[in-house]
Amino acid sequence: WGGGAGGRERREGGGQNSEGCRRFVGISGPYNILKLIPFMQARGLPKNVLNALVAGDPLKQSPACRVLDLSPHAVSFLPKVSLFHGTADATVPHAQTVEFAMALERAGGRAETVKLYE
Repeated sequence: WGGGAGGRERREGGGQNSEGCRRFVGISGPYNILKLIPFMQARGLPKNVLNALVAGDPLKQSPACRVLDLSPHAVSFLPKVSLFHGTADATVPHAQTVEFAMALERAGGRAETVKLYE
């Protein structure tokens, strides 16, 4: 979610216009770590381990939370987003993908596709 300087520039509006971005391949992971903590605790992973993985700040490391803090100007630089998730995923609930799409739209972004696979 933009941990490097290039991501910071794009978030702050220093990158190219989002229409110039033709393709992007992302990686998987949870979109809301704060909501994931109880889910993972129920599977035996201690809360302190999860907190250590996100440097003690799950909100700061959660794209679904961070996108809501972006300025409208910064959001205007986000490209259209297509989201995909398997419904049988036992690590991250597929509801996180749907919720992230809604957060993007609330922030003014564009979640073009949300596809859930069986």
